[in-house]
Amino acid sequence: MDPIPQKKQSVSSLKCITDIRIPCHSEFHARCLQQALSVEKELTHQTERFFNVDGNYLTVEVRASDARMLRKSVTSTMDSIHLGVQIVEAFS
Repeated sequence: MDPIPQKKQSVSSLKCITDIRIPCHSEFHARCLQQALSVEKELTHQTERFFNVDGNYLTVEVRASDARMLRKSVTSTMDSIHLGVQIVEAFS
């Protein structure tokens, strides 16, 4: 399955990039998280996130225009992932 982009942006303007790899109990749980998190839109055009599933892992690529925006986006993404993991674990 292709990554789900949250925002269209020119890649050249987003120079700060990081990848996050979250282990999940199963590929099904990783897909649930991917689908739940992909609907949350970034509030600025200075960042974008791509969610993908690689086996039992949820992978997230975060791109931003500068380090400050990258930190903000990663922090927000990790908060959302933490909540999503708690919900998936509660219902599994």
